[in-house]
Amino acid sequence: MIDQLITALNQEEAMSAEDIADTLWLALQIESRGAEVQGAGEKEVENKEAKEKEKGEEKLGGEAWISDSQEEETNQTPEEPKAGLYPRTQQQTSPSLGLAFKTPKASSLREPLTLARALKPLMRRVPVGTNLVLDEVATSQRIAEESIWLPVLKPGLEPWLDLELVVDESISMQIWRQTIRELERLLKNYGIFRDVRVWGLTEVEESVQIHRGIGARRKNQPPRSPKELIDCSGRRLVLVVSDCVDPCWREGQVTRTLELWANHVPTAIIQMLPKWLWKRTALGRTSEVRLRSLTLGESNRNLIAEEVSLWEELEGGKGVKVPVFTLEAEQAKTWAQMLSGRGSVWTRGVVFKLGASSADRGRRLFNLNRGQMSAEQRVQAFRVTASPMARKLAGLLAAAPVINLPVVRLVREALLRDCLQVNVADTKSG
Repeated sequence: MIDQLITALNQEEAMSAEDIADTLWLALQIESRGAEVQGAGEKEVENKEAKEKEKGEEKLGGEAWISDSQEEETNQTPEEPKAGLYPRTQQQTSPSLGLAFKTPKASSLREPLTLARALKPLMRRVPVGTNLVLDEVATSQRIAEESIWLPVLKPGLEPWLDLELVVDESISMQIWRQTIRELERLLKNYGIFRDVRVWGLTEVEESVQIHRGIGARRKNQPPRSPKELIDCSGRRLVLVVSDCVDPCWREGQVTRTLELWANHVPTAIIQMLPKWLWKRTALGRTSEVRLRSLTLGESNRNLIAEEVSLWEELEGGKGVKVPVFTLEAEQAKTWAQMLSGRGSVWTRGVVFKLGASSADRGRRLFNLNRGQMSAEQRVQAFRVTASPMARKLAGLLAAAPVINLPVVRLVREALLRDCLQVNVADTKSG
């Protein structure tokens, strides 16, 4: 075989006899060196095992032994590491406790197109005298009838309303941050309003302040006066996004601000919680009414109110009338029709009482003391009060290894396409 190798190297590689000899010598040297290194490594491992064995014998008083369980573990092949689908938290930093993976972010605001269509009554256009555009039809008619080649100009059209979106930035509203961002994007991008400005509402020293922007966007923004949102042109709308849970709602600070806005511009509240939970919020101290308007874009103080409860009578001219609706398309549509001046349409609203006594402000609202309830009683209370869609969502979440907002949105996106934002709020309340 050596002769065949030498002949092949001589003919195919054109190597001389001296080059072939050097190649064979180098190959022998590499082989012998590898054997030495392997032998040294095995010897080192044996020495290490011997030292560990001696230490074990010293600890056991010279009697070295191995338990049956240890012997079984040494004979078994190591199992492959497994990872669960748990999100990694600060307490769970070990890679064996969870596996991080990326998934498409599910939308929090369900069916934005349906909600945009519900606001269609507000999409009217009004002429603007300062912005003139060419009237092609009138110009063509003048040329044909009068032979006058001059353009006919007409006022341009623009959206009817400016929107001031005021977002409650209390602690309880942090869970709705993504929903609010999606709502802001919808109101800005669908051409419903001429301009959309976003404000953050906070309480500072028992008074309400507003800032431009919310979250990180309002960093270093100075406080502004709520009077800045007042406009007497009749082309401005104020929408307050809140769950009405923060103490500033219960104690009346926000009521004074709502009164300031409602007396001059149309003002409404977008409630993040479903109707049956309103009694647990500051709306539980208000009077529930139905509201309607006979003219376009009427301010709240001129709305016609009708009592819903037979045992409550409204005092004429007292209180702040505010329409309230959720992010359900049907409720938003009813409110938009009322604002556009359809006198036959009634929308849901409340009347905030002015000058409420300290005893009324301190009165405990209807609320279940869940701390004294057993697990079975909590489940039963949830099933009695929650909507059917919320019960379906809770049943699906019960099979999840962990429950948080991203998981809720993913489950809703994949398995409950008809689940709305109020159903998610209903599930969280349980």
